[in-house]
Amino acid sequence: MNHNLKSLIESQLKLFDKIKFNTYFVTKGCITDIQIGENKNEKCGEIFDLLQGWLGYGRFIEYIIENGGYGNFHGEFLLEDNEIVIYLTINGGDIFEEDEKKYIYLEEEFILDELKIELASIGMDDYFEESELILDFYKKKNKPFEYLSLYYFDKERADEKPEKSPYAQGWHLFELNESQIEILSKFIEEEIQDHMPPFNIDFDCETEWSVQCSDNELRYYVHSSPIRFEFNDLIDLDSDTDENEIK
Repeated sequence: MNHNLKSLIESQLKLFDKIKFNTYFVTKGCITDIQIGENKNEKCGEIFDLLQGWLGYGRFIEYIIENGGYGNFHGEFLLEDNEIVIYLTINGGDIFEEDEKKYIYLEEEFILDELKIELASIGMDDYFEESELILDFYKKKNKPFEYLSLYYFDKERADEKPEKSPYAQGWHLFELNESQIEILSKFIEEEIQDHMPPFNIDFDCETEWSVQCSDNELRYYVHSSPIRFEFNDLIDLDSDTDENEIK
């Protein structure tokens, strides 16, 4: 079967520059979608069933799991020097376990001493309440924040429709100055690292990530950089799982 699959992959890659695939874990096994040119799944012909079985139910998926890849994965087949190679990206997380929700909050000392914000200016005349502050931001690894916003709830303006807030009435955008943005950004970057979910896979790759915060909840997307495999080595896994090891 593997030699037939290899022949089909080679013939398709001579017609198209790549074969793309996405594999998703389900309760019993995996579902794999493939795309060749404009064709998807069954429209790709015989190769669809063969690739779906090889990627999602054979020794290949066992090998990925053995090396710490418990998340969904995607990638593409290419021809390099007339050899079939795969560039695979593995998502973080564990499809067998529910992700723990993670939040970020600002404390009174940080608001007063670091950001130099008067409580009255964020609707807190009597006492500090961390639940009445909301952080929204989006950031990728080694990139500046795409956006960073601080919202506060003002009881005295609870019926006022906010002009620059995606939240309900009473929530208002606090206009941060450059110094406050710099201080807040540094604090958030440290919090991002402290809350980063583990991603321990035993492959030669970098860990890439992005994080979105909405209503103080951190949502991470962690994944590997593309991992290069030679298809012939992966075929060896099927034929002799004891004596062949890919490093």
